[in-house]
Amino acid sequence: MTHTITLPSGDELHYQLERRQRRTVGLKITTAGLIIHAPLRVSIVELERIISLKADWILRKLTTANNQKIPVMQWQDSEQLLLLGNTVTLA
Repeated sequence: MTHTITLPSGDELHYQLERRQRRTVGLKITTAGLIIHAPLRVSIVELERIISLKADWILRKLTTANNQKIPVMQWQDSEQLLLLGNTVTLA
């Protein structure tokens, strides 16, 4: 389920919440964004408090993940790709 929170800095942060049978809250940064794995007993208010406390770390990791994204391969004429350590030009 997707949620949105406004951080103390004014930025809006979208995250995906997954409820699981676990004891602690887990924060995972992917190229798709922030995923939170939370126990069933933890309220949304408590989760938002945790996100606010970790906001600097989350934003820093999201920026790093976005900068490291590999561009989508364009399968068209004269496009170059790396194959077994060699550059190959598509024709």
